[in-house]
Amino acid sequence: MQGADFYSVFEQYKEKFLRQPQSHENRAALDDFEKWLRSSVNLPQVRIIGEKSKKIDLGKFLSNVTQEAKKILAGRGIAINVVSLGLKTSSRCIGVFKDSSIYYRLGKTSPRKGRYRGTELLIMELVMDGNKNNVFIPLLGRVEDLEKRMGTKIERESDKVEATGKYRFRLLFPFENDDSPKTVEKYATILSNFIYCTREELFNINVT
Repeated sequence: MQGADFYSVFEQYKEKFLRQPQSHENRAALDDFEKWLRSSVNLPQVRIIGEKSKKIDLGKFLSNVTQEAKKILAGRGIAINVVSLGLKTSSRCIGVFKDSSIYYRLGKTSPRKGRYRGTELLIMELVMDGNKNNVFIPLLGRVEDLEKRMGTKIERESDKVEATGKYRFRLLFPFENDDSPKTVEKYATILSNFIYCTREELFNINVT
């Protein structure tokens, strides 16, 4: 349920409650609570049990995000190559460098372990598998500055996964199940900024 829908439902139940005898005594508290809700810009999306929500076309959504990011980056003089194994697959790979072992990926995931276990997530990641000393370690020292530039937290793989030679930097977002143009533009902007900022750092360590 989107924030606007939540406010609408809240108002309906509020008015219903206030029609009860002596409920007017609680009006001030309810008014204050409603004011707080509307001022909470980070109010998470919620879903009412039993509410039927549409299921978006994931493949189309991912393609729209990557294509929009491609346009944004083209405007900044950067060409990317989007690769998919099929329109219905749950990820899109993005090539930027001549070195094909380093690339970006956009997709949907639901971890089975860790703190995000069972949560549906939209994931953007920089894949550097097998490039520990020449790419991952040097870039690791730039993570704090990258987070400041992008305004978002960069996640790493677990120690156990990194021990197998898999090195990734990732951005994680709750999967909204929303494919509106506004949502596509939002994630395309984040993805293009992620690519732009990390690409600069990779060029500095001679990744071409």
